[in-house]
This record gives sequence, structure tokens and C-alpha cells, in this order.
Amino acid sequence: MDLINAAYVQLSSPIVRFLDKSEPAVDTAAKWLCDIRSGRNKHKDVVVQACKVARREPIGNKRIDAMVDRVGGFMPGDVMSDIQSSSFIRAHSDVGNNGLVVAKPGDLRAFDLNKVYESKYNSSEDLFVLNGIRDYLDHLTRDGFDEKTTLVRVMHVRDKPAPNGRPPVVTHGWLLFGDRGQLLMEQCLNPVAVGVAMMARAKADISLEHFSPYELLRIEEGCEEFVAPAVRERAAEMEAWRQASIAAGYVRDFKNVGDDQGEATHTQSAPRG
Repeated sequence: MDLINAAYVQLSSPIVRFLDKSEPAVDTAAKWLCDIRSGRNKHKDVVVQACKVARREPIGNKRIDAMVDRVGGFMPGDVMSDIQSSSFIRAHSDVGNNGLVVAKPGDLRAFDLNKVYESKYNSSEDLFVLNGIRDYLDHLTRDGFDEKTTLVRVMHVRDKPAPNGRPPVVTHGWLLFGDRGQLLMEQCLNPVAVGVAMMARAKADISLEHFSPYELLRIEEGCEEFVAPAVRERAAEMEAWRQASIAAGYVRDFKNVGDDQGEATHTQSAPRG
């Protein structure tokens, strides 16, 4: 039941800030299904985006697959393992610590990035990518983006000393995630089968926090491609409760709310069934 107890986080709307991540994924998926069917869900693109994340297929290298299984895959947050090194990068506007102002805007972000620059794992290719990530963050800031991010090195530890003074890890690429789990930037440094597979696995694990939407809910182009029975049953219960609440006058029927009274829906509702 671990899969059922996971939760969606790959939302592009700020509403995710109020999402109870302890809520069972079956409940979250059932709510999305109800909202998609009724037209209340204004973020159907999120479900489509989530459902396009690849399945968690093996990497294709026995040693690396064993490494991934041993550490439980890629993790969100500030993590150090045999397959990833990730760091929180504070927002440009973050100037304090425990309520005290200790820096100017941008200083703490620069401090966090400098720690990544100083890693013994860096090659010249990594430093080039890090320069690009720093410039990209500055560009986002100028465009009004200002939130904490997570910078992830996707890698694996070498099984023997590196030749010619190379780092003790093989870095497959870098991923930059926003505060809500949205993927902001990716850069693959090892475009062979293993490197591409590691990048895909990292994106799937981190953006969805080990939750596989294919197992519960799959929506493509506004249509239901697959819905797990547990989700279908839970959605039916939720819809029955909603209809009873509407009849009793406790809940407003949003189907009868026009676009001038709420946010417009930009995609067609998925059919029932």
C-alpha cells in the first residue's frame, strides 16, 4: 500500500502550497477525477503533465540498478547518496535566518550556489553547467520568479579510482526543481542509454515523490485512459457525498457557475465512464 499512501506534488498552480501531502494518493487522485469529470478542475494540464512522466524502468546496468534499489531511488530535498547530490538554493528575496536579517537580497542564494561550485565531484563540464544554472536563476528573478529551488546532481559513484584526476563520481546531468516540485531546467551531460535512463528516473522520482500516476490515474488530452478501481470507487463515494450536500444546500453546485463567477476552464471535461 506504499503507492496508495504517496501523494501528488507535481502541480503548476500555487494551490499546491495548501495541499496536505499526508493525504493518501488514492484520495488525491479521486478528487482530481471528480473535478475533471465535473469541469471544476481548472488545472487539467497538471494531470496530463504528471501522467507523461515515464514509468520507473530499470536503468539497464546491473551495478547502477543495484545502487538505485539500495538507496530507494532519488529523493526530494537536500540529499546525499550514491546516485544523487542535491542542495536547497534559497530564493533571491531570502535575506534572513530565524527571523533575523543577515544578508542582502541574492547573497544567501549565492552562498548556496557557491557550496555546489566547491564540490569535489565537479568536472569542468559541471562548472560550465552550473554557470548556466546561475544565469538562468538570475533570468527567472528578473522575470519575477522568486522561490526556493532544489538543484540535483544525477550521478553514480565509480567502482574504481577515476582516471586522470577525474571526479570520483560519474555525473549524468543536472535538474533544477522549483519549490512546488515543478521541473525548471534540466541538462544531460551523459547522453548515452544509462545517462538518459538515470535522468528520466530522477525526474520521475523527485517530481512525483515516488508516486507513479500510471498505477492510479492516467488522463491524456482530457480523457480517461486508465483509472484504478480504488480511485474509481473513492471518486464515486465523493461524488455521492457532494450530490447529497448540494441537495441539502451545504455545497454550491459549481457546474452552474459561469466563467464570470469563477476561473474559466480552458480544456474540455473528460467524459464519464
